[in-house]
This record gives sequence, structure tokens and C-alpha cells, in this order.
Amino acid sequence: PCVVFTNGRYDEMRSTASSFVTRWRGDDVNVVIPDLPMVTFNTAVAEDGACVAVTDATDAGTMFLVSAVNVSDQAVITPRHRVSIGAGASLTLIEIARGIGSYLHSPVVEILLGKGAVLRHYRLQDDAPAAVHVTTVVVTIAEDASYQSFTLNCGARLSRNETHVSMIGSGGDVHLNAAQLLSGAQLGDVTTVIAHEAPHCASRQTVKSILAGSARGVFQGRIEVARGAQKTDGYQMNQT
Repeated sequence: PCVVFTNGRYDEMRSTASSFVTRWRGDDVNVVIPDLPMVTFNTAVAEDGACVAVTDATDAGTMFLVSAVNVSDQAVITPRHRVSIGAGASLTLIEIARGIGSYLHSPVVEILLGKGAVLRHYRLQDDAPAAVHVTTVVVTIAEDASYQSFTLNCGARLSRNETHVSMIGSGGDVHLNAAQLLSGAQLGDVTTVIAHEAPHCASRQTVKSILAGSARGVFQGRIEVARGAQKTDGYQMNQT
């Protein structure tokens, strides 16, 4: 299945149907969203998005989520996506952002993983050279669930890929990996916050950047460990 949004709007002609996907309508919020400026902005202006819901004990295979932008002047693209993976279910989600023109692309992705669920989330940020890209991903992980993420950041003149993870159940596992390929005057920012709220959880973060010209790469990573989150295993590495 491939779900396509053109200039921030669902593109029915270019999308393929899936029993797991419906349109986002702005209701039934199921994830605690942090109080962040760009999330507040998205909440105020978002009009369209995808709602992916995989039922318990279902292997949903692989799905593409594509954002295509083609604008001739300044535009604001603010899709809102929600992904819910039921207990014991799994999904591979490949997210692609590409465009032409000068615009702000600021999606928000809400993710909720049930007990023992697995989500493999691969993202390509290849927006137009004149664009600004700001993504916020918010993930809530239940007991024994696993979130595996990789972001390739190579587009836009200014980009920020921000991920907030809350591990609320014991035995959770998170991998947040990213690579940045930047040149010219590009600035790429990878920001992560992982909150270990339950015991016996593990998190891994690896960010690698290749920079040319006067490009700048940023990695900001934070691991928060609650008082009761015994046996926490957290690791970060940044190489440039």
C-alpha cells in the first residue's frame, strides 16, 4: 500500500487502498503530545493526514507514506499522521518527503505501540533545496514493544527531525538511528528525547553526519530515567 499526500492533501488518484488506513480528521487523540511550539502550530492549522491502525496480532507488511510538494510560491504544508499498532502486531512504514519550490513542511506523526507490537519506521527527508523541513514524531511504547527508526536527512536548506519517545511499559526496546548528508549552506538538526518511565527498557541512538562546504550538522540527544525505571540501558553515539 502507498498513501500519497500532494501539497499536504490526500491524493486519492495516486494512492492505493488499504484496510489499515483512513483519513485523519482531528479527533480521537490517543497519544500524549508534548507542549512544543511546532506541534502547537501543526495542531492549529493541520487539515489532513493519514490514520494507520493495525489490529492486534496482525502482520501488516510494508506500507509507504509519501509527501509530494510542488508549489510556485511560499506555502505551508502541515499534515498530521497517526499510527496505532495493536498488541502483538507489526508494520514496516517507509516515509518519503520530496518536493519542488519554496515552502515550510512541518508534519507531526503520533505513534502508539501496544503490548509486544513492532514498528519499523524508515524516513527519507529529501525536500526541495529552498524548503524548510520540521518533523516531530511522538511515540508511546507499551510493555515489550519495539520501535526501530532510521532517518536519512539530505534535503531542505534547514531541517529538524525531532523525536520524543515515552517508554511506559517494561521490556520496551527503541532504536533511533539517523544519517545526514549535507552540503553547501544546509543545516540539519536531529533532536531526540527518550523517557525511560518503566524498568528493564533499552534504547540505542546512533547519528552519523557527512558534511561538505559550509554545511552544519546538529545532534541533540537526551535520555530521561524515572526513579522507578530500574535496569535501564541507554546508549548514544554521534559521529561526524
